[in-house]
Amino acid sequence: MRRLILFLALATLFTLSFAEVVNISGSVSSMNDWITPIEGATIQVENIDEQVITDENGYYTIDVDWVWNGPIVVTCIKEGYTSVTETLFPEHPYEYLDFFLEVLVPTNVIQGNVYYTELCGNTIPIAGAFISVGGVENFVETDANGFYSIEFIWNWDSAVVMNCEHIDYETIVYSFFPSENPATVDFEMIPLPLPYSHSISGNVSDITTGSPIVDVEIHIDSVNENVYSDSNGNYQFMFNWDWDSAVIITCSHAAYESQIVSFYPDSEESYVNFTLSTEANPAPITIQGFVTQAYPNNDQPIEGAVLSFGAPGADPVAATRTETNGFYTASLVWNWYGPIQINCHYPGHYHIVMDCFPDGEMNDLNFFMQPLPPVFEPPANLSGYVSNDDRVVLEWSAPMNWPLEHPLSYRIYIKENDNQYFHPLATTSLSEFVHTFSVSGSGTWNAEFTVTVFEDSTETAFSNIITLGHTTANDGDVQVLQKPILDVYPNPFNPSANIFLNIQEHQHVKAQIFNIKGQTIETLLDMKLQEGSHNLVWDGTDSNGSKQSSGIYFLKVRTGSGVSLTRKLTLIK
Repeated sequence: MRRLILFLALATLFTLSFAEVVNISGSVSSMNDWITPIEGATIQVENIDEQVITDENGYYTIDVDWVWNGPIVVTCIKEGYTSVTETLFPEHPYEYLDFFLEVLVPTNVIQGNVYYTELCGNTIPIAGAFISVGGVENFVETDANGFYSIEFIWNWDSAVVMNCEHIDYETIVYSFFPSENPATVDFEMIPLPLPYSHSISGNVSDITTGSPIVDVEIHIDSVNENVYSDSNGNYQFMFNWDWDSAVIITCSHAAYESQIVSFYPDSEESYVNFTLSTEANPAPITIQGFVTQAYPNNDQPIEGAVLSFGAPGADPVAATRTETNGFYTASLVWNWYGPIQINCHYPGHYHIVMDCFPDGEMNDLNFFMQPLPPVFEPPANLSGYVSNDDRVVLEWSAPMNWPLEHPLSYRIYIKENDNQYFHPLATTSLSEFVHTFSVSGSGTWNAEFTVTVFEDSTETAFSNIITLGHTTANDGDVQVLQKPILDVYPNPFNPSANIFLNIQEHQHVKAQIFNIKGQTIETLLDMKLQEGSHNLVWDGTDSNGSKQSSGIYFLKVRTGSGVSLTRKLTLIK
């Protein structure tokens, strides 16, 4: 028992002897712009009585006795803002911990009904109307009773602007200052005038006897009503055509084979006659041929091209793929009035659409496909520095999908000092991955650089953009600016973002990822780095390895010399 008591006493003394004072300092800023300081925020450390208040610059500092047996839990509280709690495992006597607080804004609700009024005075609810509020991404749709309810955050600085839209009614825009929550806003909509009115008429007869067929059903796609042929086989269909798609007419009778007609009317009045056959299963026709590259490579077959067959504007009734030698064959029943539309598609080639009128049971039709112009990714990993001999050195990597047998050229762009736009500076051949420019003069100079791949009239998008600068004394000596260079590529990104960091002196650097609530997601770097370029990667996960949802995140880099840089990152899925 004495040994146990002695052991516990020694353990307690050992723990107390290794306590360490850790200084935690940082700033508290508004999440609205990530810059504006918040004065009067309370910084509390769990399990200690002391707390500090941020000054007019949002700055705070607090000393914590840390005994190495657990994390330090720090909470930032400010009335009117969301509270943020961070967990810190100190690695140095002096730790930096910044907080970004979100303003608490109450949620507003607007609800009401959407309807139109008939001439007799009856009100009819409108289902499927879209209600949106200006500056709010989401929208709501009215239910079967024409009712809606939408939630949003209103900052009280400007009027609420609402839009009520429906495909069959005139759009309504309404602005007001809500005096209550929830607020009620009803919309009375006015129907749009009907599209241009058209008429299709004709006759339906027996293909064998030529006699009229009575009570044949005539139906037009997207029109809810049907018409029927009279005792003379005549019909007339009045409808409204929106000009955006072909008119598809179906002629049906229980004793006859149906016919489908697809066409674009060229006048207000169109005439379409039908001759129906009693044959239940007309003989299929065959269309066959070859699909090859276009001239001068038309001797090269294309394997795997997809061909589909059907009436213009209607769903395909048959489809097939080409074989190794480019040959295809398709069998289908042609039972509509009008041509057979054939679509031929193959990746990397222009899409071919062809209408044909078969002249027998066997029909030969060949396709010659023209390749699309090559599409290249921009150069990657552009980096650079200012050398001691007053020159700028740029370096980049070739596009990921660059074929070695395809000759390409690079074009370098520059935007100097206060210029608003990039302009071409130089071109270089594919084999040159390092290009040097002379920089002369005295005073301060800075510029942004980017690179593209170009060929003839085709040019890729810009690569990542970097900023370089220096100051030149009157004697010509070059002094490199001490602000680090920070760039992210690609951005938006999925699944990972490459982070390029260039520092001009040996110093401590901390790089962290924050979400839009100001909470720390991941610490990518917290150590001393040598002068020069460094590459980091964020794979879209937090410190526990959990994948983060798509959205906006912030990369913040802080150096031991007191420089702080922030970049916005967009993670997409």
